[in-house]
Amino acid sequence: ESLVDGNASYISKILSANGDEELLVAKLEDCMKLNNLSAEMLLARFFDESVLSNYSANVLKKSGKGSTATLAARIAKEWSKPTFALSKMEEPPSKKRRTDDQDVEAADESNDDDWRKPLFYWKGKLKWSKEKENFTWGGSWHSA
Repeated sequence: ESLVDGNASYISKILSANGDEELLVAKLEDCMKLNNLSAEMLLARFFDESVLSNYSANVLKKSGKGSTATLAARIAKEWSKPTFALSKMEEPPSKKRRTDDQDVEAADESNDDDWRKPLFYWKGKLKWSKEKENFTWGGSWHSA
């Protein structure tokens, strides 16, 4: 529905249908069902790159750069998220970068038994050998 809001005349031309936004949404859904298309395929096949770029940048607040297929994939990905709710009264949740302090706190709170945490690491130096004209790596294993 959020795609139809600003592009009703464009979608009317594509579908050769006149009517309000609800009718256009229903026609788009029928088109998807009839042609067995996903949302991404519908966007990439029937919508112009400029329409998708404007929608991505202005409505979704995502990058408007890329080809038609890239933009269609970006939009479909946003639509598939459970947090996607674009009512006119509600803004999408803002994304804040984590600070280093928050990263440290999150690491402290994480499970110490994480299987991905390394037990040992390799510490060494890379040396250039003029005689052999190659690099050699020397070092040893240390516990974490």
